[in-house]
Amino acid sequence: PGKPRLIWARECDPPLTPACRVRIAPSTSAVMESHDPGQIPGQPKPRRLMGFVYNTKAMLMWSIVFFVPPVLMLAWNRGRLSMPPEELMQTTTYRIRSKPGEEVVEERKAALQKVLFETNDAQTGFRQEWAIKRDEERKRRAEERAERIARGEIAWWQWWR
Repeated sequence: PGKPRLIWARECDPPLTPACRVRIAPSTSAVMESHDPGQIPGQPKPRRLMGFVYNTKAMLMWSIVFFVPPVLMLAWNRGRLSMPPEELMQTTTYRIRSKPGEEVVEERKAALQKVLFETNDAQTGFRQEWAIKRDEERKRRAEERAERIARGEIAWWQWWR
């Protein structure tokens, strides 16, 4: 009694008479006014908060993904987003990175010396081992092919053999 009932044309007898059209039109408009635009009739009405639908699992997941980590970061840092340089210089991480030990300096120098001044022989020319092996294999196959051509086993144009 409280909800308007949608009357379909097939319920009219005879169908689509002027009286039936009059009965269909008001009930249809009443149903359309009773729900949100975009809502599917017969489905539960979506719950909204400030214009956002909040009864979906995806909305819950993404709100946790994008809302919880920044809140935890602000709580951990007591609401501060940056650190002044004076406080940064007092941390142990700054002291370790700003003044590395003698061993670290020597390792870095040795690595730079190796890269800049130690050269490989002209044959390899900074190539990887796999590239050197590939070139050797190609050279070996070419020599075998040349020997077979010289013996007359294959013709010069039979490159696949």
